[in-house]
Order: sequence, then C-alpha cells, then structure tokens
Amino acid sequence: MSDKIERIIDALRKKILEEAIRGNLVPQNPEDEPASVLLQRIEAERERLIKEKKIKRPKSVSKIFRRDGHFYESINGGEPTCIDDDIPFDIPNSWEWCRLASLCQNINAGGDKPQQVSKIATEVLSVPIYANGEKDKGLFGYTDEARVTEPSITVSARGNIGFSCIRNTPFVPIVRLIVVTPFVEFSIEYLQLVLESLREESTGTSIPQLTVPMLSPKLIPVPPSNEQIRIIEALSKWEQLFHSLHSSRNRYKRILSETPTSLRQQLIQAAIQGQLVPQNPNDEPASLLLERIAEERIAKLGKKAAKSMSRIVRRGSKTYEFFPDGSEKDISDDIPFDIPDSWEWCRLSYISYGLQYGTSQKSNSTGKYAVLRMGNIQNGEIDFSDLVYSNNDVDFSKLELKKGDVLFNRTNSPEWVGKTAIFRNHKTPCIFAGYLIRINQSELIVGAYLNYFLNSSSARKQGDAVVSLAVNQANISGKKLSDYFIPIPPLSEQHRIVDKLDALLKLV
Repeated sequence: MSDKIERIIDALRKKILEEAIRGNLVPQNPEDEPASVLLQRIEAERERLIKEKKIKRPKSVSKIFRRDGHFYESINGGEPTCIDDDIPFDIPNSWEWCRLASLCQNINAGGDKPQQVSKIATEVLSVPIYANGEKDKGLFGYTDEARVTEPSITVSARGNIGFSCIRNTPFVPIVRLIVVTPFVEFSIEYLQLVLESLREESTGTSIPQLTVPMLSPKLIPVPPSNEQIRIIEALSKWEQLFHSLHSSRNRYKRILSETPTSLRQQLIQAAIQGQLVPQNPNDEPASLLLERIAEERIAKLGKKAAKSMSRIVRRGSKTYEFFPDGSEKDISDDIPFDIPDSWEWCRLSYISYGLQYGTSQKSNSTGKYAVLRMGNIQNGEIDFSDLVYSNNDVDFSKLELKKGDVLFNRTNSPEWVGKTAIFRNHKTPCIFAGYLIRINQSELIVGAYLNYFLNSSSARKQGDAVVSLAVNQANISGKKLSDYFIPIPPLSEQHRIVDKLDALLKLV
C-alpha cells in the first residue's frame, strides 16, 4: 500500500517537474525581461570574472539562437549549425536554450576521499540520495580548508547517478560528485530542478558513471529571471504537499482515500484558473467565442431568448454584470478568482440552451434504454457496471444521451449533490433519472471542460452556498445551477486543458 502511494506521488512529482521546465506550470508574463537579455548579463559576468582572474576563459563557448523558426548553435563565434534535432521539446518564445557550461563559472569533479579528510572544520559532502522524500546528507567528514566556497550544486556521478543537492555553505567535494557552480545572475534553485529533470531522463539506463564532459553540454531551457522565481514558488507549494503526504504515509487508509481526491482537486482548480497549460496569443480570445455563442443562441432560440441573458465584462480591476434592462452591477467581490486576459467570465446559462430534467418513470430489469442514476456518476465519469433499464412502453427518445453530454446530480444526500459526469458513449442507448439534469451546453463549449469545471472546488462552493438541507437531503435547483459563474478559456485552450487533465489524472 505504501509503495503504491510512493509511486503515485513520485509519478506526479516527475510530471509537474516536466511541465515546469517546458514552460507549462506557470503563465508567461509579456512584461518579463526575456531570457535572451539574461544570457547577455551572464556573458558580461563571465567576462568580468575572467578579467579579475577568478575563472579561466573556457576553451569552447557555445551560443544558441533562433532563426527563421529553427535553432542554431555557434561555437567560439564560428559558422552556425542547425541543431533542431538536438532540441528535446518546445519552449515559450520568451525562453532560450543554452548549454549547461554556458551558465556556470565551473563544473568540476570532486576528488577527496573520506579517509583523507581530518575532523577539524569544514563539512565534506558525500553522495546525496533520497530517503523518504527528503535529501539525505550521506557521509560527512571534516577538513581545515574548504575547496568550494560559492553556492553550488553537487551531482552524484556514481551509484545513484544524477541526484543533486544545493550547497550554500563551504565544503570539500569527495569522489563520486560533480560540483556545478552557476553564475550569480542565474537562479541556482531553478538550475537544480532542471538537473533533477535530467536525472529522471537517465533513470534506468546502464551508464556506469556521470562525468564532467557528459554533463557540461546538457541543454538547459532558460526562462526569464522573473519566471524562474514563479516556477520555484509554484514547485515549492507542490513539494509542501508531497512532504505532508510522505509524513503521513503510515496512515494508509486515510491517505489512499483522501490523497487522490486532494491532488485531483488541485489539478482541476489550477486548470480552470488558467495555470495548467500556457496561453497561446494566437488563440481566438474567449470574448469572440462568447459572441459566436450569442449568435448561435439567436439561431436556436430566437432573439427574445438571447436578449434575456446577462453579460459579464471586465473593466480595469473591476468586473461588471450587464442586464437586459440596461442596468449594471459591480460583481467584483462575487468573482471567485483571477483569470488570464484571453479568458472571460459568464453565467452557466449563457453557454447553455436550457437544462433538462430526467425521467421519474420507474425502471425495471429490461428495456430499450439504460437509465443512468446517481450511483452511476463516479469521479466525473459514468460507471456502467450497475445499470437498470427503462419501461418498454414509454418513448424516451428526447432524453437519450449523446456523446459529450454533461449530467448534474441536483438532489439527494449532501455528499452526492453537485456531482457531475460526462457521457462519452455506450453500446446501449442511455437516458437519465429525474434527480439528474442534462446541461445542454453550446457546441462551442467543450463538454469535458465544462465537466471538469463543475467538478472543481470552486464550482462546488457555488453549489454549497445554495444547498438547503432537510432530513439529510439537499437540493440545487436548475435556476441556481444556471447562475453559476464559469471561467471560459478560448476554444483551443479548452481542448489543451482537457488533454492535460486527462493525462495527469490517470496518474491520480
């Protein structure tokens, strides 16, 4: 049981780290100084240190740049060579690729043996390993003189190859370690997490040891300085969660029942706030998408129905709702969270063409239609393992579900109310029971995105505010559901969010 928890957490940690170094964990800020300017400052720092004779001029200096949609590398100012085949993945336009050696004052191998070190003054670092989710310091000795005084990263070269650790105090590196000392202009915390991702790439290989010539030319994705800070802060929050889970691992039943739910909710919440996938400036903004939905509503329901809908508009730091009678209201305090500039807020009713209640007819063991009930809604999906069937004498064709339909559980015990699921397909035609609602959303809204939103903690809070209890029963009316605030991304981004969540939640 404990091993299963460890695998889940480690797999999710690996995936989040991968998203971080690809530029997908936090949004890019167009006002950030681009990474190209950061690399210019690093070049200036190198020249200053060479002039002050603190470091030697490297024999080989790499410079990587974009040109006409391709990546090129020039060595010592020589003829550029296209290196597209070497680039491991795409990065945002404000980022740059760089060789590890170009970011570092020094990359050296350790050489002192533990038995050669006296127990006098300075801590000696051995191979850092992971133990129960935390870096174990390994073996230590003492010496009267430190060989490394600058903040550095140590990388294990043998045994647990690639494990890294930041050292902020002077030390003597022993054998089996490589010491990476970045320039001051570059974030040592960000570099360490990239080196950690490189370790993940080599996991399971038969490399007997890691050497300086092997590590120095590694390609490093370089974000703007401010984005490096945001990435580190975001990862720190995740690590706090992982640490908490590791600390509680001895309580098996509670962790197995609560941890997947907690991680699932955090991922969904990040997604609907625009923090899971990057925004693409080439996407059609959500404002135009909502205009097209309004036109679609006129075509389906007529102008009178379309005019009855309120609109939500952001104006500076405020958010206003405009009503059909011409009045407006400042609803800034009602909006649950901030969203990207390319997104929009609206009421759920704006993106749907009505809510449809299921059948109250009694079901039996046979029939043309399978009747989906409250118990068939599990973790946002339909569970088809326990089905009942409709009355053969009733025509339920108007209630037949189609692919992409979202069902909402409107009434029952409090823990069940507000749960939703998306209908993907089934060999038997399906309808739904009376305490379920089908949301007839616009075809311009991805059903899976709507389903994820309704499964988010923010949506559940909107429902909690309107649940009325009576004899352990609760209810959310169709009118209250229609009034939910929902964040709308551009259509292309809705698809990217769904694809990313589908992949991540399989791990959870």
